[in-house]
Amino acid sequence: MLMPGDAPPVDTIRRLVAGGGQVVAVTGGEPPPVLEIEGAGVAALRVSPDAVAMLRWLDTDPEALPTGAAVFLELGAGHGLLGLACAAMRPDARLVLTDAADVLPFAERSVAANEPSLARRCFVRPLAFSDAAALEDILQEFAYAGPGESTVDTDSGEDVTGSPLPESNQRGGCEAALGRGNESTEPCTSIESLPVVAIGAGICYWEVVYKPLAETLAQLCSKGRGYAILGYFRRDWKVEKRFWTKVLQQQGLQAEVLWEGEVDEPENPSAFAPACSRTSGEWNARVYRISAAAVAVASAPGAEAAEAGSEPWRAYEAESYDKKKKAGCEKGSKQGKKGR
Repeated sequence: MLMPGDAPPVDTIRRLVAGGGQVVAVTGGEPPPVLEIEGAGVAALRVSPDAVAMLRWLDTDPEALPTGAAVFLELGAGHGLLGLACAAMRPDARLVLTDAADVLPFAERSVAANEPSLARRCFVRPLAFSDAAALEDILQEFAYAGPGESTVDTDSGEDVTGSPLPESNQRGGCEAALGRGNESTEPCTSIESLPVVAIGAGICYWEVVYKPLAETLAQLCSKGRGYAILGYFRRDWKVEKRFWTKVLQQQGLQAEVLWEGEVDEPENPSAFAPACSRTSGEWNARVYRISAAAVAVASAPGAEAAEAGSEPWRAYEAESYDKKKKAGCEKGSKQGKKGR
């Protein structure tokens, strides 16, 4: 097993994707000093079983990704294989690979190893989970477009869908429309935006990231801005199920299982992380779709709370409060009858 400080050998992974395209990722090398989570630097340099599971799912269900112009935002990208595969399947999409700043050079080298037709649509940006301002900067740079904005350059006639928006549209257009300064982290809703799909794999088995990751997902999914697709390998379900069944709900999110199956031990352990699990069962890997929980499932007061504010999880709090209040009323009613 590789430990922090070990250096997996540099390797080049080539993978065919649905539609006949090929994607390249470079793995291995000296791990970056990601101090917040021990071992995270090593994890960023190999293909996780979580990513293997999601890539397998994409092979069997390629139409699950949106077609046309869109933004794929990979969270905790590491070497970037998963995001690059998604971008290769959708020639009109932009890809933004995000991770801790120390890890970004490893994503950049993978982007550079690909054909220019793919590489020019791929961008690398730092993003820590729960950093709302940094995420909003990324969305304004790549997702927001003026109403009816064309993706064809009027001078050259070239399709520039994969290029960042002009400087005037990156910030000025949004802020001018809303009349606010750079300090705001509220979404820009006065101008059109491209569909945003967050993707990720192997990013939710450290308990320390559960809450900040859920906060980032909630920001992405709020007000219909987008959704997320996450690959997951089951290491210790007793611990990890809390993220899927509790933490996400606390942020007003819901998780839907799109695929489940088994991932075997890799043949190339230097480039692929081991498929070790403490929990046995019929499956060891899943692909989840994360989206904002439907307000309709909440009580009426809960729905009002969710729609009126920027805290969608209040729908669940209100629903819980209503149930407790109802139970209290019923208990009081029964006690009243006994006293008569």
